Amino acid sequence: MGKVKEIFNEEFFYKYKTRRLPINLFILSVLFFFGCFFDWSTYIVFPLLFVMVCFDDVKNGFTYVVYSFPFIFMDVYISVVLFFICFFVVVFKYYFLTYFKNFDKTKFDKKFLILIAIFFIYCLLPIGAYNLNKLIRIMLFAVIFLFLGMFIKGKDILRLKYNLRILTISLGVACIFGLTAYISPHIRGMIEFTFGRYQALFYQTNVLAMICEIMSSIFAYYIISGKASYKEYICLVAVSIMGLTTMSKTFLILMSIIYLSLFIYLLKKNTRLALMIISFLVVVVGIVIILGFDYVSDYLNRFSGGHKSFENLEDFLNIITTDRYFLWTIYFGDWVSNPINMFLGVGLGCPSIDGRGLSPHNLYLAMFYELGFVGGIIFCSIILSLLIKIFMKSQINKWAISVPAVVFTLLFMVEDTIFYIFS
Repeated sequence: MGKVKEIFNEEFFYKYKTRRLPINLFILSVLFFFGCFFDWSTYIVFPLLFVMVCFDDVKNGFTYVVYSFPFIFMDVYISVVLFFICFFVVVFKYYFLTYFKNFDKTKFDKKFLILIAIFFIYCLLPIGAYNLNKLIRIMLFAVIFLFLGMFIKGKDILRLKYNLRILTISLGVACIFGLTAYISPHIRGMIEFTFGRYQALFYQTNVLAMICEIMSSIFAYYIISGKASYKEYICLVAVSIMGLTTMSKTFLILMSIIYLSLFIYLLKKNTRLALMIISFLVVVVGIVIILGFDYVSDYLNRFSGGHKSFENLEDFLNIITTDRYFLWTIYFGDWVSNPINMFLGVGLGCPSIDGRGLSPHNLYLAMFYELGFVGGIIFCSIILSLLIKIFMKSQINKWAISVPAVVFTLLFMVEDTIFYIFS
């Protein structure tokens, strides 16, 4: 009996070891589902995620983190902190195994490290307040720089295409779980659920829209560069549908650019296929308009500001930018009012100066507002240096990369992303 039990245990652990990735993702999904109803689930699932990334290899650890991303706002504070700890563990493990285990100082780019050191020293200067916002922002920058460094050295470890598919699946799961907000007061209270504009399990609808925009542009890159399989096409359609539920104006504009680029690509590659696809889309759009006229009407009303009247150019700009123009003028006016602020910034720990506690909703403005010209130029130099290294190490199709480049450039004009100013 003992021999049989020993053989069973060995066989069980062997099967688990070889199939641990899908098994662990399923376990995480079950716990995330319980998290939609019970707050205790957060204190189990994210520590479990920490255990997974610690004891599994870097590739699988990164996949666990990617899959968990759409669920980080199930507890606005605890789950976010624990998620970024898990992400940092994956990054640390990669650098430890790659650089420090077999130390070789020739692997380090000294000039680049000096540039990063200067940036963090600048961020720690007594400019603005020393608070939790500044600490979070500095840690976020550190993780971003390290992650981009991983992308340069360890593309195989990141498995970008594979993990984009995983993220598409987890976004779909999160969208389904988000429907529990109709029956679960717990999750509705945690994420401030907004009926009408869907947000899955994210704190705000624009977060889901922004993720869908970024993912769609990357899928378009793979398609145009000829590196996509049918799975990328399916993922692109799935992400597009999820993005449309947010009723985001930015999403609709950027998706129009993405699909126009894809249509031009297909028209050059296979005219007949392109015409068949556009005909199919016209039929689908027609059916949607007929069956979901109210939804389409509400979506279009967002572009007109719900039929708001405007008396001058400023009112018109506020309508088409959803009051972002008002925020831009407030922050820009405060920034240029003081030459010191223009040169050195107001500091990473600065509070929102809008009466409603809103951020500028413009990455370029928020960056220079917080860091000034000096910090902004240093930050841009680091990012540009990393991007140049990535392009030099990869065979990148210029036409294909222009799609995500345009999407990111326009997206940063209406969203703060990493430079979000907390109220």
